[in-house]
Amino acid sequence: MDCKHCSKPCCKCGKQRNGKQKYRCKNCFKYQQASYQNQAYDIDINSQITSMAKEGVSIRSIGRLLSISKNTVLRRIRLIVASIKKPEIKLGSIYELDEMWTFSQSKNNQQWISYIYDRSTKTVVDFVVGRRSRELSRPIVSEVFRIAQN
Repeated sequence: MDCKHCSKPCCKCGKQRNGKQKYRCKNCFKYQQASYQNQAYDIDINSQITSMAKEGVSIRSIGRLLSISKNTVLRRIRLIVASIKKPEIKLGSIYELDEMWTFSQSKNNQQWISYIYDRSTKTVVDFVVGRRSRELSRPIVSEVFRIAQN
């Protein structure tokens, strides 16, 4: 069997509690099984979660459609988000600062999202979520001005 992480050969290394054969990679030393009963160990589960979240599918629905727990979906989303790198702010690019608002439970509980958008690459460079105030947009605006002055 080849490793699911590094594609190097694995050797047998004992049994799981459920009686299934356990393997250990000779290169990265990770333990694994040839097949898993739980769907959360599927190789392309993260890409499926990402595509469903982009389409606006709820966390409970993602769990139901993929036959995994909603807690597993949340944990995977946190891992995916942690691996995203913030784009660089480049000198000479044209940026737009925009904001939108939403509320939770009542319109008195407003939440604002302020973000900086790069016109040329059509990507969001930075954003802040919170109550509407000067302090909310100050960190992202000051970052752009700092880059522009250097």
